[in-house]
Amino acid sequence: MLVNSETNSSGCRVFVGMSGGVDSSVSALLLQEQGYEVIGVTVDTGFGVAPEAAAQVCGELGIEHRIIDLKQEFRHQIVDSFIADYAAGLTPSPCLICNPLIKFAALNELCEHPDDMIATGHYVKKHYDPESKMYYLTCGDPAKDQSYFLALLSHKQVSRCLFPLADMNKSDVRRLAAERGLCSAERRDSFDVCFILNDDYRAFLRENGIEDRPGDIIDADGNCVGRHKGLFNYTIGQRRGLDVALGCPAYVLSLDVANNKLIIGPREMLYRLEAVLSGCVFQSIPKPDDELKCLIRVRHKAALSNATLIPLPENAALVRFDQPEWGITPGQYAAFYDGERLLGGGRFER
Repeated sequence: MLVNSETNSSGCRVFVGMSGGVDSSVSALLLQEQGYEVIGVTVDTGFGVAPEAAAQVCGELGIEHRIIDLKQEFRHQIVDSFIADYAAGLTPSPCLICNPLIKFAALNELCEHPDDMIATGHYVKKHYDPESKMYYLTCGDPAKDQSYFLALLSHKQVSRCLFPLADMNKSDVRRLAAERGLCSAERRDSFDVCFILNDDYRAFLRENGIEDRPGDIIDADGNCVGRHKGLFNYTIGQRRGLDVALGCPAYVLSLDVANNKLIIGPREMLYRLEAVLSGCVFQSIPKPDDELKCLIRVRHKAALSNATLIPLPENAALVRFDQPEWGITPGQYAAFYDGERLLGGGRFER
């Protein structure tokens, strides 16, 4: 299996981001078997699996293992931003910004020679468009749409990437790890935000200075219908835990942080025809000067929606959906596509 048809593996160094999990372990194994000089790299954020787990795999493979200590950077750029976003009434997605700002950035900085590459265990496929002379990504295993999580990578970061698992699925990866006797073969996957224990983000926020400030729950007509427990306990589209009776199912419509009020209403009020994105990254195409027809995924695992992207100043864009889209959530990210081709992404504003 060729990982990248443009790269000759003979004598080529590849820095593989390794967490100690089965995906990164098999990625390193495959690259090693293809003749690359493989170096395992663990970005130590101070959270998640300890670097020793990756070191154990590297020992089994007989490859060098390096640790990059980015605890302070991770705390400042990812964790502190996460806390600040919740305090501002947003619902952040830390993994999407961690990839370009921390993990892929750290791997890229290790590349000293033009032929040096980086690799990760993401289930995505990398392609080259000879017409535009740009690289782009598409999803690998349909059951694991990880292209969404890479939407904010720069083209430079993508151009150096290898994705050894592009043509594999999870069961294949686990089977191969077991056949090769890797200690990570049965290691449990991590699905939660790495710095939040047991996926309890509310407890994490309380531990980090966000206080419960009860306030009024307001219906769509401006009536006070109850009391909330603190705005950070809620997100757009939430139904459970409201403890109010409107005569119909009630959903969170918005968070009024300035007045500490939670606005609720019927489900149909959560549909939007337009939304604004900030910090847009155009990964595999030049930044468009005019309207761009595309497909948009408004959250992980959401269905793709037809939309028009209208560029605005300062890397912002207006999204105009062909059909009303439900549950647009400020702080979350959208990924935009041309068919299967990942074009980039941006963050929803209020």
